[in-house]
Amino acid sequence: ANCAAGCTVLLKDGTYAPQGVLDVTGATALRQGTAAQPVTIKAENARKAFIQGTTASTQILRLQNAQYYIIDGLRLENIDSVTGSGSNLNIENGVSVTVRNSLFRFNNRFKNSHLLILENGSNNLVEKNEFYSWHRKAVHPRKSHFNTIRSNYFNARCAGNVTGGYVSTTSEDISIYPGHDNLVENNIAENTTPCSFSSQGYNIDATIPGPNDHNRFFGNIVLNHTWGAVFKARGDTADQMPQETTVENFVVLTATKIGLWLKSVENLTT
Repeated sequence: ANCAAGCTVLLKDGTYAPQGVLDVTGATALRQGTAAQPVTIKAENARKAFIQGTTASTQILRLQNAQYYIIDGLRLENIDSVTGSGSNLNIENGVSVTVRNSLFRFNNRFKNSHLLILENGSNNLVEKNEFYSWHRKAVHPRKSHFNTIRSNYFNARCAGNVTGGYVSTTSEDISIYPGHDNLVENNIAENTTPCSFSSQGYNIDATIPGPNDHNRFFGNIVLNHTWGAVFKARGDTADQMPQETTVENFVVLTATKIGLWLKSVENLTT
């Protein structure tokens, strides 16, 4: 039966194979939600519905073109595999999608992969999740705007690179690449100890297409990182510079290099 606005897909306890691409506008049983009646994909018991990557190329979960969806209480883990899929959860072209109360661990370090991607979307909410053991980016808003990322916990656990895998120069907890009008608040980012592998807590990477402005960071904490936050331009035009960025109540402890690194940033408010 079709899952229309207001329905809930309830996942029982157990281990599930990768789910691949779920395209809400395509030939699937899923349909769009509404503000009053979202579609919910939920674990019956928090984090006991375990979607695990394999050596197959099937993606763990890629939700495309969804509006007013809630993903609640899942556990998504990948493995290191040359033939396996990349990122753990990709929300592509999503509008008003909520991801909450879920656990993400292990990206596939043989790929340029991340734990959670918000790609070409807007007005999405990522809250009260936990992210562990990655070597690229944990939460990656890519060409996404007006998103809120709040009250999450991050610990890369010094994962680093794997021999023969995709070489990363640094792990990043939240990386806006690019995006505007995003709110990042009340998150905790740490490593178990200061690592030999470089790490950044919060990042604006002002690539094109811009603009990369009006991103706000409130009440975030960083512990045992190389850099607490890095806001950097990727060119000399306005749309390639972080602009009108606000940082308030930002705490950085035991940064091995710099707490807040600003690289060609315009109109920062602290």
